Amino acid sequence: MDGSISVSNLNVWFDTNHALKDVSLKIGKNEITAIIGPSGCGKSTFIRCLNRMNDIIPKCRVEGTIHIDGEDINNPKIDVVEVRRRIGMVFQKPNPFPKSIHENIAYAPRLHGMVESSNGEGSEPKRRNYTKKEIDDLVEWSLKRAALWGEVKDRMHKSAYELSGGQQQRLCIARALAVKPEIMLFDEPCSALDPIATAKIEDLLVDLKKDYTVIIVTHNMQQAARVADKTAYFYLGELIEYGDTEQIFEKPQKKLTEQYITGRMG
Repeated sequence: MDGSISVSNLNVWFDTNHALKDVSLKIGKNEITAIIGPSGCGKSTFIRCLNRMNDIIPKCRVEGTIHIDGEDINNPKIDVVEVRRRIGMVFQKPNPFPKSIHENIAYAPRLHGMVESSNGEGSEPKRRNYTKKEIDDLVEWSLKRAALWGEVKDRMHKSAYELSGGQQQRLCIARALAVKPEIMLFDEPCSALDPIATAKIEDLLVDLKKDYTVIIVTHNMQQAARVADKTAYFYLGELIEYGDTEQIFEKPQKKLTEQYITGRMG
């Protein structure tokens, strides 16, 4: 599993609203891809297609193909729960569970168990329950990976609501990492955070790309320029331009991209 993504002719409708129009792009593994564009252009709709979160929205219809590691995730035979395990998501506002810091991380692994192996091609992977020590080790690993362990290790059984906003967002990242995904989606993860907390999240994103494919929706173009390897500009449901971040910001090929980057169109 390498976390590569290939999207072809993706169209999304919400009832009669054509929200995404023939979007095609390829996202490489271990890269940060920023999705930019004005409000309502389809950014969040696009990333929610990648882990089939749009499935839960009434009157939403999706056409086209999305291949993760060569596998079509819209295949009706695929296990949607497994898709969402493989593709973690962190939302705009921190949303910790009303549980302790430890239980926020331990909840999903305890629920789903550990994947051990499969019996061969086409067979279901074997799962078993984690031991208490394995859960504790996984919680510690996840919090360290999210650069939060040092700040919370002495209050693991305190409520997650006692953490600051930035700490809660890193807790949500640790919670997503605990189920061992391949891809991490971030939907404006810093919009509710102060500059110091934002800088910590950005540093974390850069560190995470060593092991994960990272996609971030952001309205902050400076943020995209700082952290992203590739940038995709969406406008009115269409993918206008996609390429290396430096090229998108310094020498955009499309007039619409240039107008947005320079602030002449929002």
